Amino acid sequence: MDSTVAGGISGSDTAFETILHEADEEAGFEKQSILERVKATGVLTYMSLSSYGFNEEDYVIPDMLYVYDMVLDKDTIPETRDGSTRDFQLLTVEEVKVALRNGDFKPNSAVVMIDFLIRHGVITMENEREYVEIVNRMHRRLPFATSSTVVGDH
Repeated sequence: MDSTVAGGISGSDTAFETILHEADEEAGFEKQSILERVKATGVLTYMSLSSYGFNEEDYVIPDMLYVYDMVLDKDTIPETRDGSTRDFQLLTVEEVKVALRNGDFKPNSAVVMIDFLIRHGVITMENEREYVEIVNRMHRRLPFATSSTVVGDH
């Protein structure tokens, strides 16, 4: 399971330009609709473990994700245009929580989903005893140079 829209930022694009392109390409959202509805919500910096199949060792993978929210009305249904997505599913918050617990989401998408649940008060200090650890792990200092210039003006 993945985020509705995601993509790598090329060296010549900003994060916002990337979301415009990817939202059209991967989910069929029209540019004007994206411009009216999308909202930048932050940056996640985290590390994950990934086995590449060369041997039994895991490798540490640092990642940096620019996160955007886009509220859709009930009549807006994402549709794949480039074939990179098999289908889209509308899940309730409870279904998302179960899928997270089951490890169904790709690791980078799981981090985005957890961030959403925290920002919207679903996961709180009161109901998650590992809250501080989770938040800290989603906002790590990465061991390489990063640039704020790719964010752009939006």
